[in-house]
Amino acid sequence: MSEKKIPYKIYLEESEMPKTWYNVRADMKNKPAPLLNPETFKPMTEEELSVVFCEELVKQELDNENRYIEIPEKIRDFYKMYRPAPLIRAYCLEEKLQTPAKIYYKFEGNNTSGSHKLNSAIAQAYYAKDQGLKGVTTETGAGQWGTALSMACSYLDLDCKVYMVKCSYEQKPFRREVMRTYGASVTPSPSETTEVGRKILAEHPGTSGSLGCAISEAVEVATHTPGYRYVLGSVLNQVLLHQSVIGVESKIAMDKYGIKPDIIIGCAGGGSNLGGLISPFMGEKLRGEADYQFIAVEPASCPSLTRGVYAYDYCDTGMVCPLSKMYTLGSGFIPSASHAGGLRYHGMSSVLSQLYEDGYMEARSVEQTEVFKAAEKFARVEGILPAPESSHAIKVAIDEALKCKETGEEKTIFFGLTGTGYFDMFAYGRYNDGTEFPKGYRQVDRFLNGSFVIFSKQSVYNHISGNYDARHNKMSSIEFRHYIGTMRQSYSTIKKFTKFLSIYQKNPFSTKDKKEEVEIHRRIEESCKFDKFIEENWDKWCLKEICDKNNNHVGIQLAYFFRCLHSVEKSHLDVKNNQIVAGCIVSHNVLSVLKFRKRKF
Repeated sequence: MSEKKIPYKIYLEESEMPKTWYNVRADMKNKPAPLLNPETFKPMTEEELSVVFCEELVKQELDNENRYIEIPEKIRDFYKMYRPAPLIRAYCLEEKLQTPAKIYYKFEGNNTSGSHKLNSAIAQAYYAKDQGLKGVTTETGAGQWGTALSMACSYLDLDCKVYMVKCSYEQKPFRREVMRTYGASVTPSPSETTEVGRKILAEHPGTSGSLGCAISEAVEVATHTPGYRYVLGSVLNQVLLHQSVIGVESKIAMDKYGIKPDIIIGCAGGGSNLGGLISPFMGEKLRGEADYQFIAVEPASCPSLTRGVYAYDYCDTGMVCPLSKMYTLGSGFIPSASHAGGLRYHGMSSVLSQLYEDGYMEARSVEQTEVFKAAEKFARVEGILPAPESSHAIKVAIDEALKCKETGEEKTIFFGLTGTGYFDMFAYGRYNDGTEFPKGYRQVDRFLNGSFVIFSKQSVYNHISGNYDARHNKMSSIEFRHYIGTMRQSYSTIKKFTKFLSIYQKNPFSTKDKKEEVEIHRRIEESCKFDKFIEENWDKWCLKEICDKNNNHVGIQLAYFFRCLHSVEKSHLDVKNNQIVAGCIVSHNVLSVLKFRKRKF
């Protein structure tokens, strides 16, 4: 069809709006791994998940088979207040760039919340109301999700408690006030109002917070308050399902005009926008019906796909939520203060992680300054002030368009404009004043070069130290981190690992219970067997070579890691695609070193 017949904005009729959500998991050959119970390390059951989430949402979370799920009529009626959203041809941007590429974007900012988040907020609030609940709790980063949920809860007369990442709470007071105007209570996270919040503040005084921290607090309140459930704005399967309305609408509009994108780009934090945008197109690729290039764009300050490890990890910083197999920087990772607050999450959706692992999509990370340069260029020609999160996708879309300018290719580029930046003027002000933004990768490097991805505090002590009484939970999180830190600093090479026995034998955490003492001595004997285990495999696994090449610190991490492999139950191990994952403790550096080596245990 002639290009001239394609309008600047393509709107669907209300009658053309999707009546079903599309479930991409139904077309995935390798299904995303199940959520694990943090106590048993077994897949979470519907009954267990229902303690935290609404019953109908749990069914959606676990549904890997049904390709289409009907959108309830009341949700479709709510959608009509701001949907269908326009598919826009960026003629002005194309002219500015002097590129032969054709650029399209799906604009999701036509509602008071200013973003795509309302698509899932109304769905989750609807199911909470339908279940007869009093209210819901949640976290929010930049505030778009919290705003969207407060709007949905107000519409359905539900109470809404929001824990907002502290740096965003301070940087974006107007978004906070929008939430309060719609009746929500808003608390900066981490806070003194929850047990997990107090622990995090004790360990990280003055922290700017993270989505992982806020999730921990929201879950604690939901599980301790009768008549409440926790709802999440990203990451979970159910959220990507609701957000598929973005991609389905886009696909319908493009098909009407014979448009087929070559490249599809979305910003990526937890995965809600990206997952929703690409779902129907990814479905075609999975079924072998069409081919597309998918690009996830994440901030350099929180690059879970480009710098993370594909492993089971806690979904929250407080380690009270289920474990999800995803690309992660570690649940303890707190990124540097970023103005793209909605992308400050340590992990990635299990669906997108599996697709990325299987090679169906690629990922790139970008710095804040370059993101704002792209946002400014876009705003000056397209007339929309984009949110910092959305501007990550704009940056890569412009990059791809300029590549087409160099090669002369007439590729069709499609990206998601997730929302507006009118409440992000503090960030734009800093950019306009020439204030240097912190280099996000530096915080990442500091963390990854000296940290552990801790999967279970209890199993670490059960399987490694032999001094932790899981039943009485005698060791606090602060003591735990201090103990690990002391051991890391005290011993410099794997050869000195046997000296850890002196710590075990002192047994500072044991009780006078004779049975416990017998058990501890049994574990000490196991540690002696471990010494032999290391010696036998020293040459086989090139441990000296790895230590010499990667410094002694990595050697210490290897010591912990191999002790885990020696003592942990077989069910806690996952050896796949030349990458080793242990269910109780994994060092990011160790996985990076060993990623290319296939081991058999």
